[in-house]
Amino acid sequence: MQDAAGELLHGRVGEKLVNHYSFYAAFQSDEEFRIVADGRPLGTLPVVQVLTAGQRILFGGRTWRVEQVDEANKVIYVARTSGGVPPLFSGGTGRIHTRVRQRMREILEGTAVPPFLDDVARRFLAEARQNYAGRNLRESIVVDYGREVQVLTWLGDAANEAIACLLLRRGYTAAASGPGVEVSKGRHSTGDVLDTLIDAGLDERPPLHLLLADVTNLQREKWDWALPDELLRLTYVSSSLCLDEALEWVRSLSRSVSSSQ
Repeated sequence: MQDAAGELLHGRVGEKLVNHYSFYAAFQSDEEFRIVADGRPLGTLPVVQVLTAGQRILFGGRTWRVEQVDEANKVIYVARTSGGVPPLFSGGTGRIHTRVRQRMREILEGTAVPPFLDDVARRFLAEARQNYAGRNLRESIVVDYGREVQVLTWLGDAANEAIACLLLRRGYTAAASGPGVEVSKGRHSTGDVLDTLIDAGLDERPPLHLLLADVTNLQREKWDWALPDELLRLTYVSSSLCLDEALEWVRSLSRSVSSSQ
């Protein structure tokens, strides 16, 4: 509103905003969502990646299936689930760059032991290398858990989230998970999942309104709440997704399958 002298004044909503301690903060902290199961609040969880119904999250040492996301009120409605591998998405962790994952893989495929590791860390490294070799992860890109399959990309979180979005728009429930993407197979097979990824690499670059049509929790920066949906999607892709890297990986998957046939 404006007074008689022409000075602009805050309204009720404006006063509430500017008088809050967070108004002058330079950085935005991760949004915390309340977790609710059967009408009973379980606690809160900072969420740093996109959310969709059907995803599994780890909370309180248990695995939960996301039933509904109320983004306006910051509530995630969940139900107990069992089976499959516990998801790595449990909140409170930073985002990982592709180079870090590539370095992880180099260490797993190598034999050198970093001199700064203590006895426990050396044992963990030896176990990790043993499992990596035992599952033939140097050649294989999938780990099948039955109802779920993890597609190992060894890309960073931004690229893995983009690949998950490519699968979401094709009817799968998928989420970035560690060095890859976890996909619920449903009635499909592991081969169907890979075929879908190959098709995604052959298709044209998807428009943003389709790529992010079914995802929530896109607000990352302090004033993202004030952006219209189209600009919010564009901002999220620019800051949190690496679509070019994701498309390059799925296209390389298509080329590798074609060359092996």
